Amino acid sequence: MNYDNNRQNAHNEIDHIFKDLFPNRNMAERPEQVALCHRMLEAMLEGGIALCDAGTGIGKTYAYLVAGTVYSRFRAACGLVPKPILVSTSSIALQTAARDEYLPLLSGLLMEDGMITQPLRAVIRKGKSHYVCDERLERRLGQLDLQKKNWKAGAALLTLRGQLDMDEAAHLSGYDRERVCVPPDLRLRTRRRKLHISRFCLTAKARSFRCSSSPHKVMRLCGDPKMLPVSRLFGGL
Repeated sequence: MNYDNNRQNAHNEIDHIFKDLFPNRNMAERPEQVALCHRMLEAMLEGGIALCDAGTGIGKTYAYLVAGTVYSRFRAACGLVPKPILVSTSSIALQTAARDEYLPLLSGLLMEDGMITQPLRAVIRKGKSHYVCDERLERRLGQLDLQKKNWKAGAALLTLRGQLDMDEAAHLSGYDRERVCVPPDLRLRTRRRKLHISRFCLTAKARSFRCSSSPHKVMRLCGDPKMLPVSRLFGGL
């Protein structure tokens, strides 16, 4: 099948998703949403830039998720190298909603329809301040009497010995977070920190995530399991 046919099929898939699959889940068809998705896809196909003004309630999230998914399928059909889709938003909360709510629903619909055989995956990339520094954590724990500290906050600090992302530590206080996070000017000075991040990379790779650095709130939709060098993670720690 030639390039032009694959291109038209990509646009047809957008119509199928918004006009057939979503309505089957009682999700109303929105002409503005469909048009926005087509415009985004066209920009991806052309390798250009699309400046789109979309009002509240149009359905921007599904528009870019569908456009990115269809574009990835287009590249696969053309035998092109897979490329991840980067989505930048104003907050991590929006990215979390897209990853944990919007994407699973879309993924389920496409799998039921036979368009994909594996779930769509995404990873959220955050700034260094969201991750724990081993040295600062141990220094903070050495300053505390955990018997006198709120037990939930103390338990949250202790869990950071086994995990990197502080957002996953329930009940971690803002005060403690500021004192154990990775500072902006920290570098990978210790073998332990390198191994800690390497372990995080291997976990991500096992989940088909592709991790890379970003100072912004960026979610990466992934299909390519290749990893970037550890030194590129988290803004080049």
